[in-house]
Parts: sequence; structure tokens; C-alpha cells
Amino acid sequence: MSDPASVGTEVAPLSPMDVSNASPVDLLRCAHALALRREYRQAIDLYHRLAQEHPELSTLGNTMVETCTALHRRSTADRTPPAPSPTAPPLPPPAAIPPELQPGPTEQNDAASLQLLSLLSTSPTALPTPPSDSPAAFPPSREQPVGMAIDQASFDAELGLICIRGWLVDPLQAIERIAIELPGGEACSGQAAGRQRRADLLGMLQTIGLSEPTLTRTLEEAGFAISLFLPSGATAPDGLGLRVELADGSCHRLGAEVICTADAVAAAKQHIDLAISAAMELSSAQALQVLSERWAERASALLAEPALHRSFGTPGREPELSVVVPLYGRIDFMEYQLNWFHAWRRRRGPEQPEIQLIYVLDDPRLNQAFMALAGRCRMLYDVPFEIVVNPRNLGFSGANNRGAACARAPWLLLLNSDVLPADDDAFATLLTAMKAGGERLGALGARLSFENGDVQHIGMEFRQRPELHGVLGRVWLNDHPLKGLALQAAPGHEAPVEVEAATAACLMLATERYRSLGGLSSSFIVGDFEDSDLCLRLRDLGLTIQVHRGARFFHLERQSVGSDEARDQIRAKLVATNAVLHHLRWSNTITSLKQAAA
Repeated sequence: MSDPASVGTEVAPLSPMDVSNASPVDLLRCAHALALRREYRQAIDLYHRLAQEHPELSTLGNTMVETCTALHRRSTADRTPPAPSPTAPPLPPPAAIPPELQPGPTEQNDAASLQLLSLLSTSPTALPTPPSDSPAAFPPSREQPVGMAIDQASFDAELGLICIRGWLVDPLQAIERIAIELPGGEACSGQAAGRQRRADLLGMLQTIGLSEPTLTRTLEEAGFAISLFLPSGATAPDGLGLRVELADGSCHRLGAEVICTADAVAAAKQHIDLAISAAMELSSAQALQVLSERWAERASALLAEPALHRSFGTPGREPELSVVVPLYGRIDFMEYQLNWFHAWRRRRGPEQPEIQLIYVLDDPRLNQAFMALAGRCRMLYDVPFEIVVNPRNLGFSGANNRGAACARAPWLLLLNSDVLPADDDAFATLLTAMKAGGERLGALGARLSFENGDVQHIGMEFRQRPELHGVLGRVWLNDHPLKGLALQAAPGHEAPVEVEAATAACLMLATERYRSLGGLSSSFIVGDFEDSDLCLRLRDLGLTIQVHRGARFFHLERQSVGSDEARDQIRAKLVATNAVLHHLRWSNTITSLKQAAA
């Protein structure tokens, strides 16, 4: 998919077959490009085709046919609608995004969001005047029913992300281009856009004479939000402007001051909320790619900041195994694990492997409560442990990488806080198998069960799920085969088995190998897919991934982060985001893996 800024610059001709295979959003972008260049005959053909072949775009297509017909009549004085062109219209040059990640709008607001994105130009443009010299709005009127306003503009310095919110009224599709203006004329990238209902504008729309069904349609998509990235390292702009160019040649400028924010997680989620619709359709893969790059840059900077590292209790002999446990929200799980380790040490005495326990708090809101809990656990349980307190939230990968930096043992186990051993031999079984695996064994997972003993994980495999909505139905996903089954391993079938990937909820590998790979990738937003990414990187080195079905643990899945409806909604979009990023990185590798196994 092409960048919106390139639409209308250079358009290469394509054959009729190319046009027939193009996605609806590429056809929409091409139609806008042709209309912008005043090639109205070809634009009308394409808008008419969109209206006929894609019901979700029928309203937009028919409106644009009427608009382009009127503009064509005005420019040529020809009072008859132009006849369909016998040649196929040209399309913008394709971007290096696989077809399965091209957007596919399914709702009115999806189509409106994509239309806004196609109008948006983020080419370097210098702000000609201070923002205070330009109004924050220009209202619509009966004579010219087009208007726009900026309600708020914000900037997150860690990600370099600008978000602009306001309203936009354009029932006749009179806007040809919206340009972002910044004081230094910086280039922008990774833009995303969304449209929302604005019930508060009903009175204004009625005063300019809009009637049904145009009134309802305009109201449903009147609100807008645009997010985009400044170049890495850019400082907060003093203000910004929007230059709105209309089809009649007129131009309106809007200005706004920029509010600086300091919540990268909230800013990232806001950007994702615009890049992925409620129907899980993706408006721009580039929007997620740029976010991923900025998120990784942020993680590297945060890992360079000092963190509190403290030991509780007296360690024994040199550890054979370092266990890293990240904590977020449910810090009480640390006490449950320490209670198990305390009882285990009393039962097994010196027979158990020496373990270095490292708990990493990745939730600064709970610092005080966590320190009190650590002190209480030291008094109650005869288990030496260490804590690391991140000054800011790093996410799952960053927390594990911070803890792994403190590991002293040759072997490393990544362990979720809601995972508990099912028997006294679980750690020893994993450690013995890892040592026996030799140089070809890259990582070793365990059998994880729900509280009732049913299977939660005995390895992961990559699957495509076309029955899922939107982009999730078109990418490779991590699947847990046999999940939920009451499966009992038969005698002699509890040895390690090779799998495509294994979850990092309980994953063992050599400490130095983990460090040499850079640990879990910080390119995934907040969490998800880091474990399969690590497994695929190990596979790239010619190493195998195994799961030991005889090493049994209980996993209280997702309880370590809690749940509520609002969190679940944004979590679905986070999963889709990371699935897209994972697919972009590993699609070819996974396809080859599947072909080799066939």
C-alpha cells in the first residue's frame, strides 16, 4: 500500500488485470489521486466501480461520482455526464507490504477513516505563521457545507508521536488535501487516522441545512483523530497547523498549541486504536512498523537507566539455574511462589538444584506495596531471592531482559508469576534435559496445565485462522494444540519432543545464548509474540525447540495481569498489532517451515 503523501504525484499505468486484482482501498486511493489531478473521467469510472462492487463504499462512491461529475461539468461546460473510459485507470506504485496485510474496510467509519488517511499529506511543510495567528476552526455554512476544527494536539516525546483530535464536516467531499504544518517542516511517517460519532455537532449540522440520510452519515463520522510520528529525536513542536485545500481552489489554515504528554504506553495504545478498526481491519501496516521501531528505541533507552537491585536472604552455593519472574499488577503471586519454594526446600533439603530467584517489578505504581511485600516474605519464608524494581514500565520483554542481566547461573528460566510447579521434580527434570540436549537444543519448554489438570501448553505451532475477523484471519498466529483437553501422558511418552515454538511463560535456555541474541525482542508492543520470535531466532541458528512433557507446571493463564472489559478491548487490538509485526518479520520463514514439514 502506498503512502498517502505519494498519492497524486506519480501514477504508473496498470493493465486491466492489475486493476481487477487491486484492493478496494488502493482503488479508492487511486480515485482520489485522479480527482486531485482533475482527471475526472477516470476518477468517475473508478468511484462508480467502487460503489457497485463494494457495498461498504457505496455511499462514498456515489457521492464522489456526483461531485466529480459536477466538477467536470464546471471545468468543461459539458452538461452531460462523462462516458466510462475504455482504459483502466492508473494506480499508485505498490508498497512492499504483503497482500494479506492490505486494508479491507467493512464498516462506514472504516471507509471514512481510510478516506481521511488518503487526503492526509505529511510531506515536509513549514508552518508559515505561529499557531496563535491561525484560528482553531473554520465553520461550515449553507453556501459551503465544509468545516473543520482542532480540539487538541498532543505530543509524546518518548515515541515522537503527535495526535490531533477534532471534527471534520465534508458531506460533498470538497476537501482535496489536508497538509500537516510544523515549525521546522519536519517529515512525518506512520500516520493513522480514525473517525467517530460527534453527537454534539447535531445542532450545527442542522443549521447548515443537512437532511437525512446525509445528516446521519455526516454525524457518524464527524469526529476525527490523526496520529503520526516525527523523526527520531525530534523535540516537542511549539505548535502545529493544518492546511485544508478544497476542490474550488480555496484554502483554510488551522492552528493549535501542542500539549506534551509523558505516557508512552497510553500514546501507543491510542495510535493502535486508530490503525486498527473495531472490526480488526488494518488501515496501514506502516503505522505499526514505525510504532514498533520507536517502541524498541524507547525500550533500549529505558534499559540504560539504573534500576534498584536488592537481595533478600543469604544465597547458598553457586546457582545452577537463574529464574527470572516479571511482576505487573498481581504482585501477590510472588508470595505464592516463595511459599512453594520454602516448602520445597524443606522437603528436598540439599538435593534440590541451587536456584537464583529474581523478581522484576515492572509496575512503578506498586513500588511501596512491593517493597513491603518483599520484606514480609523475607521474614516468613526461608528462601533467598532478589528483586529488581524498574523505574518505569518496560513491558514483558524489557522486564525479562532486565532480570536476565542479573543472572549468575549458566542456565536461565523465564517464568511467569502465575506459574507454579506441579511436583517437586519439575525444575530438576527441565535442568537435566537441558544439559543432556547438547549444543543443538536451543530452548526447552514445559508442560503447562490449568488448575484442573487440563492441558494449557505442550508446545506452540503456527496456524492461520481465516474464521477470525479482519487482519487476524490473514496472518500466522501462535496456537496451542490440545489446549483444554484432559490429556494424560502415557508411560514412556514424557520425554522431550521437538515443537515449532514454546511459550516464555516457562522457557529454559543457556544464559549466554539468551544474552547473545539480545534477549526477548522489544519490537512488540507491551507483550505478545516475543517468545515465538525468540524461538524462530534460535531456529535461524540451526537449533531446535523442545517441550518436556514430564516437566509439569500449573499456569493460571492471564491472572498475573488481571482483566476487565476495557482492557480486553484494547488487548485485542494489541494482539492484532503484534500478530502483524510478527507476520511481517517471519511469514516467509514460517511458510518454509510448514513446507518442509509437509
